[in-house]
Amino acid sequence: NSNGIDLNRNYPDPFGTDPLDTIQRENQLMIDYVNQHHFLLSANLHGGSEVLNYPWDSFTSWNRPHEDRNWWINVSRRFVDTCRLYDPSIFTDVCDEGYIAGGDWYVIHNGRQDYMNYYHGIHEITMEVSGSKKLSSEELVQYWNIQSHSLINYIKEVFTMPQDIAID
Repeated sequence: NSNGIDLNRNYPDPFGTDPLDTIQRENQLMIDYVNQHHFLLSANLHGGSEVLNYPWDSFTSWNRPHEDRNWWINVSRRFVDTCRLYDPSIFTDVCDEGYIAGGDWYVIHNGRQDYMNYYHGIHEITMEVSGSKKLSSEELVQYWNIQSHSLINYIKEVFTMPQDIAID
């Protein structure tokens, strides 16, 4: 942001490993918004790699697997498999499966994904949807055509979620 802070690493750390001095205004507004609404499922989209990254980011899956890891694997597999119907080469630059537990790729702290999953019970995934950080306008159409069915199907995953989630 304009303060030179990486907003992707500026959420309260649910595991207390890296406390923040200041939550940036942009993230505080997102936190306030989430506090006012009850979301069950969300995603944050990024560029730079092609991989789905499910919780946890703060740990490897060997240290602390997410309690809904099997659900995350199934959701991720369906997402990637549907994309590959349109482009078999997509989601191959990080791992063959196209999805990975966040900390198994690399460990980070203060991320939005862990914050949303831990504090709000929102099943949030990080979707790295393009090998490029900044796609050109022409490339957006191509990526939409490859991934739109998977993105729409991801929204429908709210109906396959583990049953122990409290719905208000």
